[in-house]
Amino acid sequence: MEIKIGRYSSSFRGEKKSELWNECEDIYFEELKYLDSYMKFFEYLNDEALNNVEYEMSGDEINFIIKQGSKHITGKIDKDKITAFTEIAVMEKQSVPVMRKLLEQNYALYYTKFALDENKIILKFDSDNKACQPEKLYYALRELAIKGDKTDDILISDFSSLKPINEHKIKLSDDVLELKYKYFTKWINEVLAKANDRHIIDKYSGAVSYMFLNLIYRIDYILHPEGALLSRLERMNSAYFAKDNKPFLEKLDTMKKEFERIISLEKEKVLESFYDVISTFGITNPTSHNSVQDTINNNLKNVDFYINEKREEYALLIFEYLAGYCFYHYGLPKPTLELLKIVYIILNEEFFREAGVKELYYDSSAKTLDEKLIKGRIENIIQEGKENFPLIEIKTENLKFNSLLSFLKSYFNEIYQLNYNIE
Repeated sequence: MEIKIGRYSSSFRGEKKSELWNECEDIYFEELKYLDSYMKFFEYLNDEALNNVEYEMSGDEINFIIKQGSKHITGKIDKDKITAFTEIAVMEKQSVPVMRKLLEQNYALYYTKFALDENKIILKFDSDNKACQPEKLYYALRELAIKGDKTDDILISDFSSLKPINEHKIKLSDDVLELKYKYFTKWINEVLAKANDRHIIDKYSGAVSYMFLNLIYRIDYILHPEGALLSRLERMNSAYFAKDNKPFLEKLDTMKKEFERIISLEKEKVLESFYDVISTFGITNPTSHNSVQDTINNNLKNVDFYINEKREEYALLIFEYLAGYCFYHYGLPKPTLELLKIVYIILNEEFFREAGVKELYYDSSAKTLDEKLIKGRIENIIQEGKENFPLIEIKTENLKFNSLLSFLKSYFNEIYQLNYNIE
């Protein structure tokens, strides 16, 4: 069974891509050759492993297609201007609520705007070449891509009068769909059972918040739903961290009720949100290692609290939460991303074993870690990472393999100390 985990990341593209970006800017600003600059721009943007950007210059015109989730951006650049758009949905007859919604969303957009093209809702961007330096073009196309990909499913879910158009979804095999649905329902039901236990809520409400947030991040990273289901998870996460003065227990109850609504959905409705896609822009922005360090610092004291309370399962939960929080909120450099992936594979061994993953690192029945396999994987990650970050290092001799908890504490201590300075 072939199953992909994690979402596409466009952070930290490496030295070769950085050189392309510098060339792109030099040609634009110093030589004023806009079309040549934009060709370098698309070469920078394209991920050769995915072929997520198609572009061609014919005479004084560039035509391009950018793939982002279920949507494709179609664009044209001539010697004077850039135009790009993505089709969102078909509106068979004019709807005041839909138009009001689009108008509201236009106010929140920086570079793009919703518009109507006959009976089609589109999201579009246009600019004169002289006013569209590479950095502006990048952020404009990023907004167009990410907003377009998210909006179609949400609008169609909210307004029955709208119909899908030009969806570019890659169908998953039946066995992958069944596995995702099995663990989607299993994980939600497990957390809801604990959240409905009055003793746990009264004594360990903090642990319940970790359970719900970790559930969001685990579903997002391992199962990565798209469309309407993804939007519901995002709204829950945003609502929890919103500085709105709502009581903590009220926020927990809101998440509990939302997961109860999600788990009550028909299986077919849930499976509509599980499909594969090709992307060009990551949702998260590149993040410094300081943010990862702050996240670790802010949560490790809670690990010690639950250890003292003899609640090891809650301490382990926090380590998974740390990895999930970083995956969800940060555009991580590849070494950190790959090192944290080891944590997810260890703590979700049952899923990965059933998915057919060979390198599992941990045997939950024997409660033993595969020291040789873990150290070998870490060494490979660090060796590959040194190409762009020559000072990174994990001192594997500091890792403790006598228990899962000891390993994770020592492992996060090493991740905390990663040195991403170039010199």
